[in-house]
Amino acid sequence: MDVKTFSHVLKRQYKSLFSWLGINQLASVKFCLLIVVLSLILHGCASTPQSSSHRSGKLSQHDSRSTNMILLMENADEAYDSGNWNGAIELYEAILTSIPQDAYAWFRLGNALTRTGQINRAIYAYETSLSHNHAQFKPWFNLSTAHLLGAKIATLNSLQSISLNDPSRVMAESRLDILNALLE
Repeated sequence: MDVKTFSHVLKRQYKSLFSWLGINQLASVKFCLLIVVLSLILHGCASTPQSSSHRSGKLSQHDSRSTNMILLMENADEAYDSGNWNGAIELYEAILTSIPQDAYAWFRLGNALTRTGQINRAIYAYETSLSHNHAQFKPWFNLSTAHLLGAKIATLNSLQSISLNDPSRVMAESRLDILNALLE
């Protein structure tokens, strides 16, 4: 993994680690500065000229894969930020094929799946994100929201199958009102 890929992935991973460890913003800035300095040192070592028989003026296969992964991450985040949920889903799934332990990608995939109404898949994505980093706040919150949305869908389905004069309908309507209030 080249330095650029390493620092990009590291930034995403440490962002959630800081919140889990309760590290304040100043300490996280100092830590990030340390990472930047180490990255620059490593980059200097990596940019030392190598024999032409080793590199032959072209990107190595590993460098090419790392560059492609960075572009894939950037494209996924861009699709997500622009509200292109299906595009984001496709790109985050591609990232997770290569980096299945990326808690951030699982989280963003869960969000995109929720936006497209794929609640069960979103729940799986949030749970997987949390299995890689259980201290994240947002996936826990969004997981609870996805469960509430699933309950709302189930309640709406039950209302479609209950006749208008069925006494159970009042209970289902009451539950739907509660779920709607919780989701506001």
